Amino acid sequence: MYYLKNLLIGLATSVAAYLNPISGDIKSLIALFAVNFLFGLLAGLLVHNESFSFKKAFRCILEAMAFFVMVCAIYYIGEQKGNPEGSLQCVSFVTYSVFYFYGVNILRNWKQLCRQGSATYKCVSFIYYVVSVEFIKNVPFLNNYQKILCHSDTANKYLIDNRCKKEHAENLTALVNNILDPLREAYGKPIIVNSGFRCLALNKKVKGASNSDHLRGMAADISGGNKKENRRLFYLIQELGLPFKQLIDEKGFAWVHVSYDANNLKKQILAL
Repeated sequence: MYYLKNLLIGLATSVAAYLNPISGDIKSLIALFAVNFLFGLLAGLLVHNESFSFKKAFRCILEAMAFFVMVCAIYYIGEQKGNPEGSLQCVSFVTYSVFYFYGVNILRNWKQLCRQGSATYKCVSFIYYVVSVEFIKNVPFLNNYQKILCHSDTANKYLIDNRCKKEHAENLTALVNNILDPLREAYGKPIIVNSGFRCLALNKKVKGASNSDHLRGMAADISGGNKKENRRLFYLIQELGLPFKQLIDEKGFAWVHVSYDANNLKKQILAL
């Protein structure tokens, strides 16, 4: 037993020494994931009235482990190729990317925990708005999400101006970050958006409800290409525990309607 203990200590020491050049990145990621877990837990318990989920906690740990393995693998590959400086730059890039996206998530949960109208709420809301909306316009991949969610063949056919305004862009970004992007990653395939944001004229043309969340950029009608895949998306959203306002099976899984409203996450499930 004593020999095994010393062996494990020796192995741990050797690994730590080898990874010392990226120890700062690893420590930073540990702190980031710990803070993200804490704010997510508090938001779930205090804001969304959710009970503690071991499944969600385990998923959070797996996500963290995946990034730790990634940065270690990048450093190891660079070392083996004789380019440690290049590998350190790659590790830094991955670390900063993770910090941005998880930082936005932390700010969103922090904002929900603050008392509306307080100085802290205003400060956090301002920072969240800047990093999640204004900066995001310079990221082509994420900007394309907004273009897709504002596109409408019906609007083009009837010459309806369905361009998003700033308030709609923030709602669409929240919808993507909280529902569509996590769903796409878990689904593992592209998801078709049949309808996203609708201006008042377009909503009337397609005979949408007068109080539709589409009008505020908070909803999307999505599809996997057929009823079987739509059914899979419908239940996958529930299995992932995504924070939706409404989840609707439209006409026997002809498509799936899902909406996100940070102030009204009632998780209503319907079949129309």
